[in-house]
Amino acid sequence: MNKHLWQRRILSMGGLAALALLTSSCTYDPITGRPVSAFGNCSLFYTIQLARQSVGVGERVPINVLVTNPCNHNLEFRFIANRGQILSQNTSFPTGEYVSPLTGGEDMITVTVYDRTDGINLPPQQRPLLVLGDGLTFVEAPAPGTTLGEFDNGVIKVTGVQGSGGTGTPSRQIAIGRQPTISPDGRYIAYTYYPGDGTSQVRMQDTAGNVTILSGNSVSFNRDPSWAPIGNDRTLNLVYSSDRLSDSSGTAVDGRGDVFNIWRVNVQGQNSRQLSSTPGNDREPVWSPDGQFIMYRSNFSQNKVNNFDNLWRMELTTGRLLQMTYETAPQKGAFEPAFSPTGDRIVYTRKYISRQPQSLFDFQKVWLINLNQIDIPSLIPFIPGAPGQPAIPANPALPPGSIGPVPDPNFANPNMPSTVSGLNGNFGNIATQEFDEGTTESSPSFSVDGRWITYVQKRGDESIALSVPGNPGALGTIGLQPLQVLPQGERAMEMRWARQTQSFNRF
Repeated sequence: MNKHLWQRRILSMGGLAALALLTSSCTYDPITGRPVSAFGNCSLFYTIQLARQSVGVGERVPINVLVTNPCNHNLEFRFIANRGQILSQNTSFPTGEYVSPLTGGEDMITVTVYDRTDGINLPPQQRPLLVLGDGLTFVEAPAPGTTLGEFDNGVIKVTGVQGSGGTGTPSRQIAIGRQPTISPDGRYIAYTYYPGDGTSQVRMQDTAGNVTILSGNSVSFNRDPSWAPIGNDRTLNLVYSSDRLSDSSGTAVDGRGDVFNIWRVNVQGQNSRQLSSTPGNDREPVWSPDGQFIMYRSNFSQNKVNNFDNLWRMELTTGRLLQMTYETAPQKGAFEPAFSPTGDRIVYTRKYISRQPQSLFDFQKVWLINLNQIDIPSLIPFIPGAPGQPAIPANPALPPGSIGPVPDPNFANPNMPSTVSGLNGNFGNIATQEFDEGTTESSPSFSVDGRWITYVQKRGDESIALSVPGNPGALGTIGLQPLQVLPQGERAMEMRWARQTQSFNRF
């Protein structure tokens, strides 16, 4: 064994022996009556002891404070972490449990000791930690032969991925629900929860298990939570879709409508506001990394509600909408969009008909759009109530759940730009491989560093999490064997990477 390691252990043992000696060596000054030690004073010293200096996401690590208290003063111990949480049962105990955040990165534990006997605070001490791995959350796939319906809760787990071959911290259950997503700072996980009463809630849970219902206790359906990037004010916000009603200012009122719109709310469950108000179902919003846009999917196209979905982009400062894809086949379209960390790419699930020699194939595959290759200025903006787009006043004819104004149905806008046909409907290109229509793909997202696209592949009862390169060629990733992501034996039916600002995958 390394001799320096032995020396450190001997010094540590010697320190503990000295601590025991000092604790039992108090005498009292005959004049003042105050306690003093055999060494002439009652000086207090303490150090922070951790089992290890690097941990995985969502791990729990004991904290011990070693105290030199020669005069048995009455002490109070206070713990705080910059990003993680510290659980302590009693402030009189010099112990706690550190719960690491759900995203990798540096963290700092600070301990302060208050001397109740003398009524003073001792100087604080700090101990840095490194949280390894990149946070990934998923809904566990049901056992083979069983199913999980659209409105059934599943087991939500988190894991820290270290490397590209399914290594990392063991996954652990953190909640019950669907559509989990980790906050950028790693403190929370948001998800959809179905109480079983015909409604659904957007919930937020911290790493210690404390739950907040962000969508409120309404009678509406609320789902599809997605985190905003952290702004300059450090406030965390989410967007989600809901069929709740609102007044003319976009504030929620009692009742539910027939369509979903996009809403935003902060982590305190306050400042809830409606962002979209089209007659269609606006679902699955995601916030761009720069905070300027929200991408979502909607069945509203060419000023009418359809039985197919396309991707739309909302500019938050102006409310301007751009239709990004142009699907027209019934029951097909674009779903589950996700931005790359740099915001220049969109990965999504596409349901479509592929025309191949002498055959038509029905596919559900992961596709990629490079936004730098789309002629965005040529797309015709859609601004409800803007000049040249006559608006319908809010009246009983307005679709329930929508707030006016909305454009005149006789005004066909947006039209498909002439540049779109040359880009095949702005669908981009397949990110995986176009074969085997019996194999479906869903739930795509970019890894923290943007190098990988991770998704769920389902074939019969088999449901696995796979990754392919984040910049596939025009023909996808033909000839490449996708990499498995989760630890061996884990199966996922929904998954999403955390929105970390930096990758801490050190393997």
